[in-house]
Amino acid sequence: MQVPPGKRDKLTTQLTWLAKRQALGLPDDRRHERIAPRDRYTLLKLPNGREYTATVIDISMSGAALHVDCEPPIGARVVVGATPAEVVRHVSCGIAVEFLSPLPADDFSENTRL
Repeated sequence: MQVPPGKRDKLTTQLTWLAKRQALGLPDDRRHERIAPRDRYTLLKLPNGREYTATVIDISMSGAALHVDCEPPIGARVVVGATPAEVVRHVSCGIAVEFLSPLPADDFSENTRL
């Protein structure tokens, strides 16, 4: 891979941490389990009113990763389907959001729609 030195160092650190975690059998540090929903398509609405079709990569009760053809700034308040959220990071194919209110545990399953 040809990447800048800073990016290579970050990737090395992440891979080392993942290898150690797996070797030691440590649990995932996520707050909530992530699943792939059956209905992966949703609408992302930006603060300026623009809307984009998005594909849900995975979802948890507290957030989601979305494949989308825009890159709203980190901290932007967006709406995913009908769920208010905040952009918390950019990923290689889109964004990750944290819901402003967690999804109800009783309703959370692979049938959850955003």
